[in-house]
Amino acid sequence: MTGAEDRVGAAIRKLRDLEFESSRVFRRLLVGGLFSSFVTLTLSPVIVFGAYIGATASQNRVLDPSRLFSSLILINLVANPLVFLLQTFPQFGAALGCCARIQDFLQSEESADPRECMQPLPDHADSKGEPDPGPAETKEADNREPLLKGPVIEITDGCFGWDDKVLIKDVNFSISKGEHMVVTGVVGGGKSLLLRAIIGEMRAISGSVSKAADSRIAYCSQTPWLENSTAKENVVRGAPDDETWRERVIDACALRELIEAKAPGTTIGSNGAQISGGERQRLALARAVALRPSLIVLDDVFSAIDRITKKHILEKLFGKHGLLTELGTTVIQVTQDCASPLMSYGAHTLTRYI
Repeated sequence: MTGAEDRVGAAIRKLRDLEFESSRVFRRLLVGGLFSSFVTLTLSPVIVFGAYIGATASQNRVLDPSRLFSSLILINLVANPLVFLLQTFPQFGAALGCCARIQDFLQSEESADPRECMQPLPDHADSKGEPDPGPAETKEADNREPLLKGPVIEITDGCFGWDDKVLIKDVNFSISKGEHMVVTGVVGGGKSLLLRAIIGEMRAISGSVSKAADSRIAYCSQTPWLENSTAKENVVRGAPDDETWRERVIDACALRELIEAKAPGTTIGSNGAQISGGERQRLALARAVALRPSLIVLDDVFSAIDRITKKHILEKLFGKHGLLTELGTTVIQVTQDCASPLMSYGAHTLTRYI
């Protein structure tokens, strides 16, 4: 859900290749142990009776049926436990390896949020000791922008990159409650990297990233991960138990037609394989909005959505009476289209080129 599937997948494949290379000796021992166990059971009678015939050839002893079958029984009684013993050695070695990996995991350093937490500031009225407004003043205040209580996210002298390779540097910005910031720039310029730093998925090489202590952050990736369940279940999973709110989110993200077109219980396939790219983006966006976040981070989520649907969603989410506007949600959004209609939404629209 954090959009890390490509990077995690590459890391898993690399570890898998390393595992194959490291386990080459183990696989050889495994094949040797299995070969020895089956050879023991198959060749034991041949070896025993061959040795008996060779040893008694000069004594004119006859291998009668009673002695033959008695010997076979004894051989099986001895060989079967020996087979299981030989087959146990590889499993015992694998168990030791598993215990060692579990021990390394338990002793590894726990992952910590690299961001600092900021305590919210009191609003302007409280700081001046002004009395509570009356009914008339309250009604008038409803038409004004909400009082800000300090930054929701603040980056100071931030430098970010992968494996100590700096991709973006000298990032400084602060965004407060209710503001809408649009991040634009060239392809590969580090826009998605900046968003991952904001949500705490990567550590700054230098500088600091701070967030409000009481912030609830929702993130929507360029290539979102979706459950193999129904479209509506993907939207409401983890959302507040408020059916009215859920229905408003579905309508705002233009998902009503998609949900009603599917038969009850019909899934969207693995990672949304049975729906279009635009529908996948709308489902992921609705899932993020349904959580009622205080900060929502959107990574070019309108790239696969047609213009008419995009206009509908922008108005329903970021317009004067949009859902995120009503919530006072802070929005940080990436786009590569500087002429996109979303640039005109929000009373606090900032543009950053990186």
